[in-house]
Amino acid sequence: MLYKNKSQETRIITQKNLKVSQESRIIQRFTRAVDQLVAIDQLGNPAIEIRLGGIYTLERIANESEKDYWSIMEI
Repeated sequence: MLYKNKSQETRIITQKNLKVSQESRIIQRFTRAVDQLVAIDQLGNPAIEIRLGGIYTLERIANESEKDYWSIMEI
């Protein structure tokens, strides 16, 4: 790909790196939230507070990421 100048190339690379970083954070948050949905306490009972945290995190991801919306709704 040809760029008009070095600053344009740098800007494009920076934007791509930012997008990859954002996607990585969403994947990490998504995975952690799904794990929270099955959390249990020391007695083997559902850890309601942790599970609710997972639900709220998934809701927030769904609002921030159109791409992940329907996957989250299926969960």
